Amino acid sequence: MSIELPLDLEPIIHQAIASGRGADEVDVVRQALRLYAQVEQRRESLRREIASGVESGDSIPGEIVFQELEQLANQLAERAAETVP
Repeated sequence: MSIELPLDLEPIIHQAIASGRGADEVDVVRQALRLYAQVEQRRESLRREIASGVESGDSIPGEIVFQELEQLANQLAERAAETVP
């Protein structure tokens, strides 16, 4: 396969080679495509997780959750203080 890249990408590729992050142009492009594939896989995974969350039903606003957790933490701290001689 042979492809032509825009001229504005050439300095990026040469910089990657000069810095030792790639052996040659093919290696740099190969690494970029692998990274792109990883990003796309992660993006799709996040889409599935979001869809699953949306389908799971009603949500509770984060503020309420943190308020309830703070109340629980305070209650536990009070109980712990009561048991300390």
